[in-house]
Amino acid sequence: MHKLFLVILLIFSNLNGEKMNIIDTEKIADVFAQFANIDNNTLVIFDVDSTLLVSTDKYLRRNTFKKFKYEYEQYTNKFTAEEKSLLLHLLVMESPSQLMEYDFIKLLNYIEKKRACTLACTAARFHHIGTIFFPEFRFTELKTLGIDFSKSYSGQRKFKTYPPIKQNEAGIDRGIVYTGHFFKKGFFVEEIISLIGFIPNKIIIIDDKKNNLESFYCNLQEKYPAIEFLGIHYRKIETFHDKKLTRKVFSSKIKTIVQKLKTLTRKQL
Repeated sequence: MHKLFLVILLIFSNLNGEKMNIIDTEKIADVFAQFANIDNNTLVIFDVDSTLLVSTDKYLRRNTFKKFKYEYEQYTNKFTAEEKSLLLHLLVMESPSQLMEYDFIKLLNYIEKKRACTLACTAARFHHIGTIFFPEFRFTELKTLGIDFSKSYSGQRKFKTYPPIKQNEAGIDRGIVYTGHFFKKGFFVEEIISLIGFIPNKIIIIDDKKNNLESFYCNLQEKYPAIEFLGIHYRKIETFHDKKLTRKVFSSKIKTIVQKLKTLTRKQL
């Protein structure tokens, strides 16, 4: 029902000539330009994977999965939604990440000086992957790379979801929101605003997937229509192309991770 409402809202906005304020760019300079007028009444939310971070293994990047879509689907087309969710976590954890742009550190420092509230939001689950609590993994990796969102929210809290989905729980841990893969990111906008303790005048969302920006926009229109919205569709990941990558190596890597998944699911699912 909620999903239907969001679709209707998008259609209604288009019919009335209303446009979501979304900027498409693959340049970090364009991202910087959107932060000239932020202040302590601004909330900034960064996506993590394929936006702030990218795998150091070129074979495990989102654009490579598109390139070798056929090979990937050969291994995954019979997976359940739960198995696909778990596989995505294993892919992230398989190799270290690096900053998508080193200038993101400069941007985060600038935002902090402007006293704006800054959080991260990822589709990942607020749950263990095997013996590893995924939020601990994510926080530690970001911290190692010089990024710490805990200054805006230092606690940890599980979100109530309907229906409850045990292994894909949603929540927040040290400034990073986890939406649990089965919920759209904007679904938790009320929880996010409640946790930061104020209603911002402006919200800026940076994400590599446009549907995540649309989700935030629709939920804000429904619950906080007075908040100014700016979405930045950051497509740097789409510019990464390496002709040296081979189908054989890609298939081998996916096969290895799928074997790990099978071992893990016998214990976890």
